[in-house]
Amino acid sequence: MATYPSGYTQANAIAMVQLRTDETTLPSTANVVSLLNAGLEQASNRIGPIEAQGSVALAAAQNTTALPEDVQDVLWCSFSTTGPSTPGSTVYPMWQVDPAQFFDLAGYVPGNGYGPPAIWTITADQTGQLQIQIFPPASPAGQLNLYYRQRPQLWDPNNSASVTQMDSQYQECAILWTCARICEAREKYVIADHFMKQYEAAIEEAKRLQGRRLRPKSSRVRDVMTRPVAWPAWWSSNG
Repeated sequence: MATYPSGYTQANAIAMVQLRTDETTLPSTANVVSLLNAGLEQASNRIGPIEAQGSVALAAAQNTTALPEDVQDVLWCSFSTTGPSTPGSTVYPMWQVDPAQFFDLAGYVPGNGYGPPAIWTITADQTGQLQIQIFPPASPAGQLNLYYRQRPQLWDPNNSASVTQMDSQYQECAILWTCARICEAREKYVIADHFMKQYEAAIEEAKRLQGRRLRPKSSRVRDVMTRPVAWPAWWSSNG
């Protein structure tokens, strides 16, 4: 999946924590990064995940593929033989169904069939990695175009230039949260409380703006899925 990092690198974020706490001897870099990453996850849980777009390539006749680790859940999916923005490209919308309905609609032979995929479901392999299964199998080769919610991409403790795709609002919240934790560890409770008040204010502002971002616009699909299942196929028991 493509990510669009913005804001601070890991080194920048550590410098901002040091500047705001006025601490010349911070905890170890690894510990500060651990706090910053915990702050990102806290902010993501409070504000809500970022919604993003991406694609997964499919070979001809392929009917299942692993999803990248940043995919929390898929909101909408389509199939196309080329990029959906390519002139002349045909994009086939797909419908999400639960696993039981998926196998029923696929006639219990999801590996068979021909034509552009029409339905999809989410499963997981034995390691817990999310998989997307489609029916009919891709024919011909193409790609799944996903609109999904992202898990936070964390700063890499071993790379000072690492970035996160979480935007500047999330990063600001993570820095404030980290500052509060460090001040608490140094028993500077009044200052820690001050940072937590700033953090809560930043969270509320971000939630308000996030709600505006998620409001459908004229160019956005409002009705991603109004029905829980696709129309039953003639070969299914629901037909």
